[in-house]
Parts: sequence; structure tokens; C-alpha cells
Amino acid sequence: MDSGMDYHSALALLAWQVELGATEAICDAPVDRYALAPAQPRAAARAAAVP
Repeated sequence: MDSGMDYHSALALLAWQVELGATEAICDAPVDRYALAPAQPRAAARAAAVP
């Protein structure tokens, strides 16, 4: 994959995206979130029993 972009340009663009608030990467292929298995609910934290 030769995009013709040097290291410093790519780093500057990444820093700019982080500054704008980008928090996740976008994949090359779309992800069908409806076809994925539902996430298992996490067990609720149990309160400590008081004697």
C-alpha cells in the first residue's frame, strides 16, 4: 500500500483527527452490527454483605 504520504504528514493528520475528537477507526469493509451476536450483559457488581 503506497499512498505517497510521508511519515510526518500521516502523523500530523492523525494528530488533527484526534484533536477533532475521532475515537475509532473506520474499516475498509462495512460491519453489519445487526448480524453480530448481541453482547452478553455484564454481571451486576454485588454489594458487600454486612454481617
